[in-house]
Amino acid sequence: MPHVVDHIWFLLLSVLFPLYGRFFGYARLLRAAPEDLPRVRRRLYRSGMLLQWTLTALTLAIWVWAGRPADALGLVPHSNSAFWATAVVIALGVLAGLVQRKRILGDPNALARIRRQFGSIERMIPHDREELSLFLRLSLTAGICEELLYRGYVICYLAAWMPSLAALFVASAIFGIGHSYQGASGVVKTGLIGLGLGAIYLYTRSLYLGMIMHALIDMYSGHLGQAAFSQPAEARVATAPGGAETPTAV
Repeated sequence: MPHVVDHIWFLLLSVLFPLYGRFFGYARLLRAAPEDLPRVRRRLYRSGMLLQWTLTALTLAIWVWAGRPADALGLVPHSNSAFWATAVVIALGVLAGLVQRKRILGDPNALARIRRQFGSIERMIPHDREELSLFLRLSLTAGICEELLYRGYVICYLAAWMPSLAALFVASAIFGIGHSYQGASGVVKTGLIGLGLGAIYLYTRSLYLGMIMHALIDMYSGHLGQAAFSQPAEARVATAPGGAETPTAV
């Protein structure tokens, strides 16, 4: 059964950490003047990495202090049929993503759609190669740390009170709400992604494939976003259906 420290830690991960991200993290980007935005964005990437690694280290410390096995946190790889079947599916998804990425990068209309899709969180998206480099490191951090925190620790904590499947749904909802800065649609999308990553965890009994997939999803989004928003203003024109030229939202 969880200790008192687990109750406190669950509260921090499910409520306080998301509130911090929404009102003290992303809010800094919203308040930043346009000329100051690149500096604030890079600082936010770095602070995000530091915070997530700190939370992960403390979670592992709690786990070791409580004398719990690494396998219960999903940190033991299981080379079984479930693992390899999921690995093949992920590999096929990566190949499909690379093909799609190549097509999008060569299509101004597709890049315009990316700008529209990311319009509400443009300030969070990397805009140049230096920012992209930081964002890729942040993506790797999120892949490792958020999987351990929200799939490993949170699901295990909730499973002490409810069936594992129910714990998966609750943990996915918490994960989605933690991305409330992306708006209602972002909460739903990230919640569904969390549900899929959690299903991988429960199916393979290991976090590692989910970590890889999570990091790749974030890297893919960051790369496409950087490609779309780094275009010069004169290139940000999409051909609308019917042939009309319309400026896209930036």
